[in-house]
Amino acid sequence: MFGVFIHPRPAPRTRAVAEAMVQITARASVASQVLEAVAESREPAEAVEFKVRYRFAEYLRFTIPMAIRMKSRMRRAKGRRPQRMGPIQRGLFAAMMWPLFAYKSRRVGACSFRIDAQGIERTSRTGRLYKPWSQITLLRREAPGWILGSERGAMPLPMRCLTVQDAQWLEKWIATRRAAIRFSGPA
Repeated sequence: MFGVFIHPRPAPRTRAVAEAMVQITARASVASQVLEAVAESREPAEAVEFKVRYRFAEYLRFTIPMAIRMKSRMRRAKGRRPQRMGPIQRGLFAAMMWPLFAYKSRRVGACSFRIDAQGIERTSRTGRLYKPWSQITLLRREAPGWILGSERGAMPLPMRCLTVQDAQWLEKWIATRRAAIRFSGPA
């Protein structure tokens, strides 16, 4: 105002930004091709083994979509239109799930998984649970990982616990079994 001139910000060099984006994209595609080549060249493992201790936020990311689908299914069965789960309902669901999650995580503790051609095995404080693939009735891909379901419940398998090679191998391996198992979720 009083003799002070404020210079405008210099315009960004759009060409330099575009060139940098092209380089980053090229590097990302080369990296993904290398990871795919490593995963394909890897000999099929006898089994994928990993350990997991579930986190509450991760558990909600598995259970909220399941609750939404169950609610929609019940409303359709009654001849009503499905409704979305709003933020208040999600908060109430999380508040209701916290004591259940705390009890279950204390009772079960950390879990060790072993997935092979015969089935899936989970070892925890409560003992060993083995499900052959013939008893797995649901495969569903959620944001944090896979849900494998049977008549007596479901097992969430978070992808954060797997190496990149194991995750890619497991994705391909599950893709080959989709025909035998009722698959639910994005392709």
